Amino acid sequence: MAKKNQFKIVTLVAFLLLSTILGTFLFFLLDNHRYTDLSEIPWGNHISRVDANIKIAIVGDSWAAGAKLDPFLEKCLEKYGIDAKTVSYGHPGGKSRDILEDLLNGQRSKPFLEDGEIDYFIVFAGINDSKGHDGAEFYRHHIAATMRLIESYGAVPIIIDIPDYAPELEHPPTLVHAVKRFASLYLFDSAIADNRDRYRDGLREVTSAADTVIDHSLLPAYHSNPGLWRDPIHLNEEGYRTIAEAIASAIDNLRVSSPNYSDKEKQ
Repeated sequence: MAKKNQFKIVTLVAFLLLSTILGTFLFFLLDNHRYTDLSEIPWGNHISRVDANIKIAIVGDSWAAGAKLDPFLEKCLEKYGIDAKTVSYGHPGGKSRDILEDLLNGQRSKPFLEDGEIDYFIVFAGINDSKGHDGAEFYRHHIAATMRLIESYGAVPIIIDIPDYAPELEHPPTLVHAVKRFASLYLFDSAIADNRDRYRDGLREVTSAADTVIDHSLLPAYHSNPGLWRDPIHLNEEGYRTIAEAIASAIDNLRVSSPNYSDKEKQ
């Protein structure tokens, strides 16, 4: 009888311990998937302007970190007769929500909005949403808010599409991250492992012809251009040079098509 009672106690303790672990895991998983409340965003006042000399902010995940794009973009814009100054801040590992909240509250990104001198924001976001299986709706919600926030401060957002990176070739994640991704895949991403097109479609649903998106077809793809990548997730210098060309062309097209762009400047 004593052994039987002891077995019941051990079983109960094990059940409670397992339930606590699972409950804690789900709590942190769902908290990590929290959506930013857009009703509390302090939208700025829209100001339309097209200056002869432009200032560009580059924000986003690790693709924006370390000012790796900045010199290439400035040099590419010189070819179009555009004198540009860039500032940048990247949040390695950041998801679309993190990029939005950095602009709202971050010590490095928020001043870019508030100084009122930025003409264009280049936004890198989505790889970590896709890789972590946060769901197309999660990405769409936060990237749309990021675009509208930037516009409300009188700047033009230029969104970089999710590229054809190669998550299957990435170093194996830790056990905790692997479990988290597996759970997120089924909870938030409809059990679709290769989700990039779904996220891209989500971006197209919240953009219009007036919005600027650098399509993934203009970005290096890992499997067809591995020489432009440092690893399956990050570009090397030549990769940044390639996307700088695409971004510079988009900025030139925006300036030339603007009603505030004078005939003299077009010549």
